[in-house]
Amino acid sequence: MKAIILATLLAAITSIDLAEAQTAKWFPMSNDMYVMRTEDNDKIFLTASLDARDNKLSFRILDLTGSACEDGVISEPEKLPPYKINGKYVRIISMCINGSQLVAPETPDGRRYIHDQIMSGNIISIETNMGPTLHFKGAFPPDLLKKLMESKNAM
Repeated sequence: MKAIILATLLAAITSIDLAEAQTAKWFPMSNDMYVMRTEDNDKIFLTASLDARDNKLSFRILDLTGSACEDGVISEPEKLPPYKINGKYVRIISMCINGSQLVAPETPDGRRYIHDQIMSGNIISIETNMGPTLHFKGAFPPDLLKKLMESKNAM
């Protein structure tokens, strides 16, 4: 299962159409993932996909800058210091996928908190301990959730 997820993410990472990103806040990275660029860096994205554990909408940070991971390396998930997200600390895990870093909340409470913050449509402010604060704005549209569900339920 882990290999399938990694292969999907790797394929998606290498096929981003950055020109399309300029025309919409959320744009497809693949049939089962949408992304939104941070307002601060054109190589850091917020991703939205269905969590394989519970089929709920899940958000992660995808860093394509290459600053945290070596090209060609796929690592096991590891704990990072907590990120401060809209004023609250959230425990974080990270893994490297072919030079890109994927960061996610470690706990169900953290996943729920981030989900609620994003769905509110308010600006999301993320202090990462590794650089400038990241800012994202834009709730995930319900029609895109429907598309994710359709993709998940493909025959």
